[in-house]
Amino acid sequence: RNATPTGRYRVKRGIKNIKELGQIVQFNGMKKMSIWSGEECNRFIGSDGTLFAPFLGPADKLGVFSPTICRSLEPYHVGNIKYKGLESYTYSLDFGDMTEDPKFRCFCTTPDNCLKKGVHDMTNCIGVPIIASLPHFYLAHPDYQNEIYGMNPVKEKHEMYFIFEPTTATPLYGRTRIQLSISIHPIESVDLMKEVPTVIFPIFWIDE
Repeated sequence: RNATPTGRYRVKRGIKNIKELGQIVQFNGMKKMSIWSGEECNRFIGSDGTLFAPFLGPADKLGVFSPTICRSLEPYHVGNIKYKGLESYTYSLDFGDMTEDPKFRCFCTTPDNCLKKGVHDMTNCIGVPIIASLPHFYLAHPDYQNEIYGMNPVKEKHEMYFIFEPTTATPLYGRTRIQLSISIHPIESVDLMKEVPTVIFPIFWIDE
């Protein structure tokens, strides 16, 4: 057995509307999540990432639900390329900005605790203060990059992107890159932690 998250999906077959092919109706018997503070953040948007509606256009919106981080992500079209002889679309994604975009505000753990652009607080998802982002805080608020020595975000190394053949919407290639960090803050009752800075400290990142 590998480390693939277990779960049962119920999805639309696209019989009445082919553009709904693969859209998640239920996950593990649930029509929506209940861990975030707003309806928009609890929705299952799009598919599980393996099946998409055909006849993909540049303006079409994609959605991918990830049970690992308890949220849906929405890749956006960034360009057209020829991949192994096939006319293809490239898509990228990020974690949005919960402080500036009302759509993402329901991902804040509390109304007064909203992180800055480009990170996702997984505390409500997994019960520990783990923060997800792109590696080296790529596309995140500059404060996160400047607070940690050695951060050097580079598009070619740290972007998350996918290549689709548009007629069938078949994923041809993709790079899933994600960094996991821990939220650190001073703890007055612990001598060793009294003077530590409040910072999001990277632990590791993966590229697959």
